[in-house]
Amino acid sequence: MCDRALFEGAHYTTKSVITFNHLDEKDLEDKLTTVRKTQKGGILVITDSLFAADSTSPDLVKYQQISADNQAFLLVNIGHDFGVYGANRRGIWEEQNLKELNNVFFVGSGSKTLGVNFAFIALPGNKKNFIHYWKYFCSTYMFTNAINPVQSNCGLATLRMMRSHLGKQLVQQVMDNSTYLR
Repeated sequence: MCDRALFEGAHYTTKSVITFNHLDEKDLEDKLTTVRKTQKGGILVITDSLFAADSTSPDLVKYQQISADNQAFLLVNIGHDFGVYGANRRGIWEEQNLKELNNVFFVGSGSKTLGVNFAFIALPGNKKNFIHYWKYFCSTYMFTNAINPVQSNCGLATLRMMRSHLGKQLVQQVMDNSTYLR
């Protein structure tokens, strides 16, 4: 159910891709435990915070705990909910009160919720080694389509509006309309 770009990216990166059943924490835990018994290197669990196909969300707190218990990192695509969910519009991870971020990465884009074409990776906490790694070994993917000042200002203005009283009212109206249409 993950975003197709995440699925394809994982398969282009390694042959060692193992999937788990949609929203199945037990399956995730069982597979991570099994893999960790033989895999001494890094493990990256990848998920969306909001699945576009069925509008469901995993329990990100539980996913983080399962990942941490197995010395794995959790990469969360927040592209479908960033700017809309949570008190500060940070996404479903904020709404679910995910606070332990030592092994968590966030990726997303502004195109779905902010109307601006850009992508980002957020590394909360102290992850300087990862920043240096990406800076030196992934440079072909960085700054290939830099956001211009107009797009940047549009994205910031949208975020400010979304966090305002009017923005909260508009988001609530969209949510009510969505519920009504289901």
